[in-house]
Amino acid sequence: MTISRTFPAPQKGWLPFLVLPVLTLAVFIISIFSLFEGWQTIFQNLFYFPIIIACVYYGKKGFLFSVLLALSYFILMALFSNDPVVLQGALLRILFFIFFAGVITYLTMIRIKAEDALQESEERFRLTRDAVNDGIWDWNIPTGTALFSPHWYTMLGYEPDELPATYPTWRSLIHPDDVDAAEEKIQRHLDQKEEGYSVEF
Repeated sequence: MTISRTFPAPQKGWLPFLVLPVLTLAVFIISIFSLFEGWQTIFQNLFYFPIIIACVYYGKKGFLFSVLLALSYFILMALFSNDPVVLQGALLRILFFIFFAGVITYLTMIRIKAEDALQESEERFRLTRDAVNDGIWDWNIPTGTALFSPHWYTMLGYEPDELPATYPTWRSLIHPDDVDAAEEKIQRHLDQKEEGYSVEF
């Protein structure tokens, strides 16, 4: 039995591509307005929003974008203030922006890598499932869904995909007298008390 966990898929499409430049432009407009008014602290936190979007949706490229965004922030501060204390604070803020972007990018890459590994595993299962005549099934515990090979259905007298590919489907096909023993075997495997899952009725 193969047990796999589902990871959130990275969001793709036109929405991030549209939101990021609009949000970045809005941040710069608000920043310039704030600096003209003499406000030097309120607008700074707005830079986190484009940084998060860039790193989550664009990974390493988003990190590079965030570095440029952080440098732009420092340039803005330097244009509106010659105070060494203010510039020192802006420099520290840059370092924090970059560190924050690095953490978000790292977590995003881990998520994408896990998703790719899961997709590869599922593709291998599909290839194996379609190539053999055995009744193969794969249960995704977090989602409660399952994958049944076409031969799994035909062995039980059903057409492929005639039944929902779920754990309750598998359970409903077991004789009532054997359900407890089958589920006990599964639990022992999940508790790592047994290496594999094997049960005969």
